[in-house]
Amino acid sequence: MKKVILLITEIFIINILVEAQNQPQSEEYTYGVFSHLSTSANYQRAKSYLDSAGFNIIVDGIVLDTTTSLNQSLIGIKEESPEDYISYYSKGYYSKWEAENEEFAFGRVWFKHPYKIDTNYYNYYVLGQVETHQGAVCWATYREAGYWIDSVLWGPHYHQDKQYDFSFEKSKITYIASYRLAFSNIPQKSLDTEVCRLKVTYSYRYGEYPDTHIVVKELSSKSLRVRDFPSDESFRNFTISYQLPDRPTFKDRRLPENWIANADTVYEDDVVLAGVEFKLEWSGIGKLYIDYVEVYDSLIWGKNFIDPFRRDSTINNIKTYALNHQNITKLKHWYVNDEPNSIDTYLPMRIVDSLVNSVTPGKNTITEIYPHWRGELNGEHHLKQFVQISNTKKLMIDMYPAYVDQPYWQGIDEVMSIDNFEPIRMVAEILRTQHNLQLYLPMMARWNGTWENNYTARNPFGTNKLSP
Repeated sequence: MKKVILLITEIFIINILVEAQNQPQSEEYTYGVFSHLSTSANYQRAKSYLDSAGFNIIVDGIVLDTTTSLNQSLIGIKEESPEDYISYYSKGYYSKWEAENEEFAFGRVWFKHPYKIDTNYYNYYVLGQVETHQGAVCWATYREAGYWIDSVLWGPHYHQDKQYDFSFEKSKITYIASYRLAFSNIPQKSLDTEVCRLKVTYSYRYGEYPDTHIVVKELSSKSLRVRDFPSDESFRNFTISYQLPDRPTFKDRRLPENWIANADTVYEDDVVLAGVEFKLEWSGIGKLYIDYVEVYDSLIWGKNFIDPFRRDSTINNIKTYALNHQNITKLKHWYVNDEPNSIDTYLPMRIVDSLVNSVTPGKNTITEIYPHWRGELNGEHHLKQFVQISNTKKLMIDMYPAYVDQPYWQGIDEVMSIDNFEPIRMVAEILRTQHNLQLYLPMMARWNGTWENNYTARNPFGTNKLSP
């Protein structure tokens, strides 16, 4: 029996520039394509086709042909080595999670604290509260609980990448979690008394759908004693390193649940209350103050931004690199970090973009983000989260509104109808609130077909659609 695989093949992409505010009618729409033509001969052959199609911008490498020979403006890609500083540091990983949180948000991507539900269904925290300690707003335990508490802090529950995604670097990522803590040793205990334990865990949904459950794996832990804390009750950072496990290898579905066939084995870490957690267990002695937890990768962000002796040179390298390309008139934007799906990449992208824009105003970085079919990442509004954290002013979204008739999974026609396509509603909501945002809205012109005997049969029929 020959193997037939459903294919959905992209032909071209249209980037329509839409401002949330009114534009002059004379402003030209951006109409472009991801070209990736690679060789000079290919660029020369494609030149007339790009012109006749009316494209005025392309996404491609920063090479001689794209910057001089073609008539289109360029969203440029340059990612061949760590010395390509804009793309390299845009793929660093860094997040800062503040411990204080008076809002009950136990299904959200955030830190959680022990709480209680009374008979009137009113939630309130126990064992701690928000306080200010030595100028820092933080989460503080009550003094001297007298017993071990394994859940003073847990969360945020979010997806992290397992390895770097460069052509020259595919190694596993070593993450560093840095807890900023202070401790009051009253009533006084011996220096060897255990105060707390730092613990990093990783959870994912597993099982034969729909009978699934959450699996939790401990990745790393560290015990802290009285002697580890400053005697003057000041804050100190305590670090713990970890890597995500090689297995399981996740089926990166990012698809509605009614696409999943019954008895199909599921591995997912992008659902609610799954992913990485930074936990803190408290022995119940003294009083513990928790300011925040920073997390970053050791190779890119830790080595070049967290390290105070290298931070200034890193910033200077990024700015100099941008200035060295400022005379390329066709270069309109830098394309970085294709389809980011970890929160940890959003702040590095924001920081690099601000540095580039500080020396070459208007030549911002940009990426294309895939908002997941369900529109959520670990239960969060994915596009809104990306816009808020990255502070991007130019949003390009990967959307696929095509569908096929009677696939082997069920329910796709209903899910993929425009009325039920959640990311489209997300875009409308973002535009209502982000008044300075420019939206590059990709509309994929594509066809459906099948992969048969090592070739693609592109013969749309029935209700197979050419979209958009």
